[in-house]
Amino acid sequence: MNEGPRPTSERERIADIDVLRGMALAGVLVSNLVETFRTPMGRQYRVPGSGPADDAVDFVMGTFFQGNTITLTFAAVFGLGMAISAERLSATGAYRVLAKRQLILLAIGLLHGTLLWHGDVLTSYAVVGLCALPFLRQPPRVLLAVALAVAILFCLPIYAPRFPHDPAERARRVAEALEAYPNGSWVVVEAQRLRDFRDMWKVAFPHWVFAELMAFCLGMAAWRARVIQDKPRRLLHGLLLAGIPSVALAILSYTRRVPSLNAPSAPFPLKLLYLAAYTNLGFAYGAGIVLLLGRPFWRRWLLLVAPMGQMTLSNYLMQSIVFGFVFYGYGLGQYGRWPTAITAAGGVAFYLLQAFFSAAWLRRFRFGPAEWAWRSLNYGSWQPFAKAPQ
Repeated sequence: MNEGPRPTSERERIADIDVLRGMALAGVLVSNLVETFRTPMGRQYRVPGSGPADDAVDFVMGTFFQGNTITLTFAAVFGLGMAISAERLSATGAYRVLAKRQLILLAIGLLHGTLLWHGDVLTSYAVVGLCALPFLRQPPRVLLAVALAVAILFCLPIYAPRFPHDPAERARRVAEALEAYPNGSWVVVEAQRLRDFRDMWKVAFPHWVFAELMAFCLGMAAWRARVIQDKPRRLLHGLLLAGIPSVALAILSYTRRVPSLNAPSAPFPLKLLYLAAYTNLGFAYGAGIVLLLGRPFWRRWLLLVAPMGQMTLSNYLMQSIVFGFVFYGYGLGQYGRWPTAITAAGGVAFYLLQAFFSAAWLRRFRFGPAEWAWRSLNYGSWQPFAKAPQ
């Protein structure tokens, strides 16, 4: 009998996917803290008192874990999850269920971006997820062709983001943020947050929607081609090696030897090369994790991250709540005051704390609180929350 759409049960969860989500969330947390949460210009803004340790962390973050790579990696894992959901819902109206899920995520993202942190990615992932729905059942070769097509669109000059490049305008915006975020009341911070969220959507989203759709399609292709399920070693080792030239290009970009990806002067071939490099680097990290999951020793350790992957949405929102309090004026007001090394160390420490909390939470509950609310809204009924006593 067809029971209709239902959430994934605990027995149906794929631990490897939860590990990938959990590891991607680690990169998102540290990258967001260093690039967006603590200062108005990320690593380009040098906090007074910064020293050699901060320079070293800046270099590591700028070459190995810079925002473009982490964003695309997280988007690919999100697309992979959509492909899994589509297979499980194949007999019960996957398009309707997944479209509703993305619309609910869009509402969550808009609330998050306007009330907690302007650098929200949930809104764009929700919109891009809706755009990806027509490709859910396509074979890997079609998904790869779509990914290439949208990558080319991403690199066309007509879609380039319109960041303010006038030094005076940039200085004005930096001064506004440094005044509002660490010193303002909640009302002042909220006004600045709304301006920054509006500017992000107006300036960057029309550009980055193509890159994220490319990553979604690549993630779906990876699942449809059974890369995660079968762990083909030759392919995974090839992806791992492909990350080496990607790091080399990232170093050239970091040292300003070549224009950055979003620079107006970057020619089309270079932008396409950049996008390939950042995507390759993200997939190299994913390939390395999948290879380690195939080894019993490493698998035992990596599975400790799986609870973070099961509670990705809850942990992502909690990061914004906690670090909004740390950096903004209605809390500790540390915006613009933490050097890179302290910020990165704080992000790692908080991630470990969240990993411990997630494991403890999931011993008593079936879902994270945000995941429970999301699923209940999506399926139109309150889902069981607490686990039965053992």
